[in-house]
Amino acid sequence: MAAPAGGGPDCGGGGWSEPAELGAAPLRTAIEATEQGWRLTGTKYYSTGSVYADWSTVLALDPAGEQVVALVATSAPGVTISDDWDGFGQRLTGSGSVRYEAAPVDPEHVFAYAVRYPYQRQYYQSVMHAVLVGIGRAILRDGVAALRGRKRNHRNGTDEQAVRDPQLLQVIGEVSALVYAAESAFLRSLEGLDAVAEAEAIDAEELRSSWIAVSLAQQVVADSVLRAATIVFDALGASGTSATVALDRHWRNARTLVSHNPRVFQARIVGDWHVNGVDPTA
Repeated sequence: MAAPAGGGPDCGGGGWSEPAELGAAPLRTAIEATEQGWRLTGTKYYSTGSVYADWSTVLALDPAGEQVVALVATSAPGVTISDDWDGFGQRLTGSGSVRYEAAPVDPEHVFAYAVRYPYQRQYYQSVMHAVLVGIGRAILRDGVAALRGRKRNHRNGTDEQAVRDPQLLQVIGEVSALVYAAESAFLRSLEGLDAVAEAEAIDAEELRSSWIAVSLAQQVVADSVLRAATIVFDALGASGTSATVALDRHWRNARTLVSHNPRVFQARIVGDWHVNGVDPTA
């Protein structure tokens, strides 16, 4: 498909991950110096936002073989955007593949990867946490609405009206607590990240602390939202599984986001720091 109209002025999409191929080098997208100027060739996947973007930020190798980030116009010749993300969640994020076939690149739009801000991992992770917290809020909102809308209760319930059944109310209370925990951990983790981002110079200890805080928040946010997306159905009847209300979308969207940066690895790295003093930012 041709590159679509952008989602707004200077809207940017991602271009970091490459399709996994057995034996392939970690980074094969490269810029070549030609008589016509610099040209970028390669394929990216998980290119979040590219379907809607005016520009893509592309991780590549420059003509000298150094890692760089190139800013490439999605409307440029040689750029082909495919809305082929086939995950079961986050279907509207435009996270499919982008092919660059000798796409023109302005050398002024190429920046050394090494000069990027050092807290980028914490920042990107925090963006996903913000989305997860939003999903958690939606779970609570939709759970409350669905329970209020129940016309009858199960024969084993404690009250004829579902909205007065203490066990069903307990479920909503637990969902609320899980969302509260997710939001609280997320907001606390931002304190260290904001301090690093606003500092005139990067302090190694503050950078490390912000990384640890965001990684700890990842464990709480992921677990809390995924659990909330599951137990909310305990407050509902069989109608809660109706495709017309699509309450399963919350779990699917949350599960897809959580899978982007596996929390098991982050937990291990945090543990390695606590036990062995291994710096996670090194």
